Amino acid sequence: MRQKLILCGAMTLFILKHSTAQTSLGTFDPEIKAEVFMGGSASFSSGKFIKDHKAFHEINYADADISGKVKPIIFFDAGVQGRMVAGQEGLLSQLSVSIGMFYSKSGFNHVYSYSSDNTSLDITNKMDYAEKYVLHHISVPILIRYGKKWFVEAGPSIDHFISASRKQKLTRKTSGSDAFDGGFSTTEEDKQKLDKGMFKEHPVGFILGLGTTVNDRFSVRLTNHLFSKAFEKGNNFSSYNAQLEIMFNIFKTKIND
Repeated sequence: MRQKLILCGAMTLFILKHSTAQTSLGTFDPEIKAEVFMGGSASFSSGKFIKDHKAFHEINYADADISGKVKPIIFFDAGVQGRMVAGQEGLLSQLSVSIGMFYSKSGFNHVYSYSSDNTSLDITNKMDYAEKYVLHHISVPILIRYGKKWFVEAGPSIDHFISASRKQKLTRKTSGSDAFDGGFSTTEEDKQKLDKGMFKEHPVGFILGLGTTVNDRFSVRLTNHLFSKAFEKGNNFSSYNAQLEIMFNIFKTKIND
């Protein structure tokens, strides 16, 4: 009798646990969503390559004013993705996996200014220098999402390198009563395509983000796209992109229908 009671109790406990797990987990009933997204991005860079550029700001000259900074590049990004939601209720309704594709940039703006006054003559020299590096990629992220109204996402991104360029602009101006012809100014510009061999063809990145669902069609997310080392050899250079995007659900369909 005692053994039967123990067996019945164990079976009851197992059924209760199994029933609770089923209720909390939900039924695997996958749904596919096709989504497009667009928004603004800012690329922030770091590494030895950036430090070498900032070293210009530390050079001091007598009777000279120097200022400079490295600024992020701001751009528009857009892409598409397919997302599979695991279920319609319980824990599975909170879980989804997506694979997508979008165009992305990385790089920086380097701005440098130098001005000096001739102490014996009325001459002022000023130089403004701007340099912009831009790397173009097609990124393919694979993300796991948890949450419905509020959600977090994380996963790797396989980035295909397309091209890179450097744009330079130098403006020099001389003014003052003792300057030649009363002063003059010149501007020089140059844009170069950088050798593809300098960069990794398929750098691997990582994406971490959070967002909120506005309604059945729209959601908003903020992500950090962390790039791995970009240069193939030497000159360590890495960046991360902060991306604020609006997502629109084009259509959805259930696999089991």
